[in-house]
Amino acid sequence: MQSALSSVRSGPQPINRSADIPVREDHSQAKRADSNVRTPNQRPKAVPFRLLALGFVALSVPVLAADFPVSTVTQINTALASAQPGDTITMTNKVWQDADILFKQNGTAANPITLRAQTPGEVILSGTSRLRIAGSWLVADGLRFQFGGVTNSDVILFREKSSVLATNCVLTNCAIVDYSPALPPDESTDYKWISIYGLSNRVENCYFKGKTNAGTTLVVWLPGPTNASNHHVIRR
Repeated sequence: MQSALSSVRSGPQPINRSADIPVREDHSQAKRADSNVRTPNQRPKAVPFRLLALGFVALSVPVLAADFPVSTVTQINTALASAQPGDTITMTNKVWQDADILFKQNGTAANPITLRAQTPGEVILSGTSRLRIAGSWLVADGLRFQFGGVTNSDVILFREKSSVLATNCVLTNCAIVDYSPALPPDESTDYKWISIYGLSNRVENCYFKGKTNAGTTLVVWLPGPTNASNHHVIRR
């Protein structure tokens, strides 16, 4: 018995002063002890590890975002109807004549929904085109308004109507160039290029040139008292 124990112990062995006392060997305990001792080449049981690994993989698989190429306003509307957070709607490079676009959906902070030009500056909205942004966590990117103008609306509005506004939405890398209707004799046509409503919206890295009619280029509309916080950001 003593020689068997010495094979699994390391270092000096204690003196067994009761060696003359008969000891009954319990082989069941020895087997349990041996099962807890792992040799260098012995692998742990794989089933629990595999179950844990499968659970980890299932939790870490990302949801794939979709990209919808579109070449008409009707196709934009169809894509928006099925768009999910993280998706992108890509407008084909061309002149979009008289395009009335309502960009209305809801993304998330981590996965906004984007309406973008195929190539920044190569999607030209002309004639009486306009853009309305309504919903939350939306990004309009790379659009250009030129060769036209509107008189019955603003060019870009952060709302659909007075009760449906934009929140946490972004207009970025866009341009409005010489987008003014023909001047009447009194040059009194009053309209805005950009009207910002809602809360926490951003206009950034955009270019505006050649407004000839009356009315501000960009205006922030306050929802209530003049000191109400709206958290909008306008920057280059």
